[in-house]
Amino acid sequence: MNTEATFPLITLQPAFNAGNAWVALLLDADQPLDNAALAHVLKNYALADLLAEIPCVVQADPRQVDPALATDLPRDRLILRFPIAQGIDPDYRESLTALHKAGFGLMATGMPESDAPLAPEINALAIACPGSSAPQSLINWLNRLHGPHLALGTTDSVCPGFCKFHWLAGHYAGMASPTVKGDPTARSLLLKLLSLVTRDAESAEIEALIKRDANLAYKLLKLVNSVAFMPGRHI
Repeated sequence: MNTEATFPLITLQPAFNAGNAWVALLLDADQPLDNAALAHVLKNYALADLLAEIPCVVQADPRQVDPALATDLPRDRLILRFPIAQGIDPDYRESLTALHKAGFGLMATGMPESDAPLAPEINALAIACPGSSAPQSLINWLNRLHGPHLALGTTDSVCPGFCKFHWLAGHYAGMASPTVKGDPTARSLLLKLLSLVTRDAESAEIEALIKRDANLAYKLLKLVNSVAFMPGRHI
């Protein structure tokens, strides 16, 4: 089989915590990854090396993944995500048990019924963010499983910021501030800053522009001190 010819389309998306820190990477595919596709990503796209730095959540078919793939990988750092129906289906129980023992993390996507016989090896849920209207049955499940739980499609208008989810995926983290969206002066300063950076302007010019907007200075400090840049010391 030609792996490259049959390889599914994969998109990458960061997951953040409530403090806007990047805590995981989501690999979403147009079809669940099978053993060959997952092995290809681990070996040829350096996913195995990435796991030493950050957990990764991958859409996969539990019955099509060989537990041996977890050999030499950090335990629970590679998380397989699959529909909640498969986490309840008895036909998947043997595969889920083997994958858990091998060291994979297991995350079910969807809202289980309150009395659903969810496989005990599943330790996390991925659910469309319910905002402030989360039902008690969902809260009970989030408390019952130790996670990390993932809220999908979060935005500043639906995420109350005090939920039981550990990871957020969507447009919640890193959104433009209300000042930038609604203040023409702030937008103008930002464009001028981009222009200065593009033409490699002197540091003094850039510094003078940043000093004119406290919000811009704050955002810049927040960015350079983030895990994305990993500075040797706090700036």
